[in-house]
Amino acid sequence: MRRSVHALIQTLGATAVQLQVPLPPVAGDSGEELGLRAPDFQTKVLDPVAVRRGSTSVELLVAADVLEALLGVTDPGAIATAVETVAAVLIADETFVPTATESVPCRGGACMYRILLRLENAESA
Repeated sequence: MRRSVHALIQTLGATAVQLQVPLPPVAGDSGEELGLRAPDFQTKVLDPVAVRRGSTSVELLVAADVLEALLGVTDPGAIATAVETVAAVLIADETFVPTATESVPCRGGACMYRILLRLENAESA
């Protein structure tokens, strides 16, 4: 089933997007403990994904095993929590923020995830 999801994503126009993920805090750094240090980010490439643009939002379709490998977690609830920590999603020259994550279940587990995005500077509804 997961192979068919990969084929679906390839058919829908597979592309790569960049996730801007905050680095974990450094233990023992007094400036960080006081909240004085600006957060650092690392870029993680999510590939392949299918990008579907709607009239008011953008949707990413990604195979479950690809997202699980990138984020290092497998539970759908943990995936949703990990995606909430993503600061920005870069698609070409546009910056988006994630608003929701939905798992697409199959055979007792997730086979695909839908990540809903909005433009970074757009007001949330």
